[in-house]
Amino acid sequence: MARLKPEDTRQKIMDSAQRLFVERGYFNTVIPDIVRDSKISIGSIYHHFSNKQDLAKALYEETLQSFTREMHSCTDPLTDVKNKLYAMVQFIYTLCEDSPIQMEYMLFVRHNEIFPEQVPICLSEPFQAVEEWIEDGIASGDVIPGQPLLLAGVFMGGILKVVELKLRGVLKEPLPEVVDKTFTLAWRSIAK
Repeated sequence: MARLKPEDTRQKIMDSAQRLFVERGYFNTVIPDIVRDSKISIGSIYHHFSNKQDLAKALYEETLQSFTREMHSCTDPLTDVKNKLYAMVQFIYTLCEDSPIQMEYMLFVRHNEIFPEQVPICLSEPFQAVEEWIEDGIASGDVIPGQPLLLAGVFMGGILKVVELKLRGVLKEPLPEVVDKTFTLAWRSIAK
């Protein structure tokens, strides 16, 4: 069997932990579970992470950083709020289809129970970007006047509820097929 590079070993550990945290919950997953699932030795796990909480924190931070980077690569070239929000919804729905475990981990694992000092997802950089885009939309006259944080919550609430319906198996259609419909409904809630 070929020996894994350290970065591949670390990623394999993180992939197993993410899946187990989603399937069983953080508190119901122990390091020996991650050893069994990843087929990586306990020594290798402790070489990369000091404990389970350190692993969960690194996983959350790296998942959020990756999401933020990819979101910005889709939205930064665009100039108006409507196009930015549409591209973001398209990105989120495609990511949910392609990586449901990652989306579930990022949105629905209760990270504040694991590390209470962590900024909640609703105050993280991607959500702040949405708030800023909406603020720009208010200034340009494309979005109704109001508190940008509240308008961002109204817009994103509907979009993320659809993600939850998909992850829970209630919504059967592939999310990329409902981007136009859900975006239109969410946009109408904030458009001028």
